[in-house]
Amino acid sequence: MEKHRHIAYGVPGIDEGGGEVISQRLQRMPGVHTVTVWLGEQQIDVDYDPDRVTPEAMERAILQAGYLVQFVPRSRRWPG
Repeated sequence: MEKHRHIAYGVPGIDEGGGEVISQRLQRMPGVHTVTVWLGEQQIDVDYDPDRVTPEAMERAILQAGYLVQFVPRSRRWPG
């Protein structure tokens, strides 16, 4: 049975093309279920299986795409 956890990352300067690149990179990772890009909020939300992928691995994938990344705590997440 797959587990589901949710995490959000702030990605300053992300645009449509960058969002697509990051989304594709993350979705190819084993254990990532869904990726939602919020361009206006400069945020990416990820639903994932913590037994198969770590937040650190997802952060590295975003960094490798050329973007800074910062964990967004639940109290600051969009849409809230």
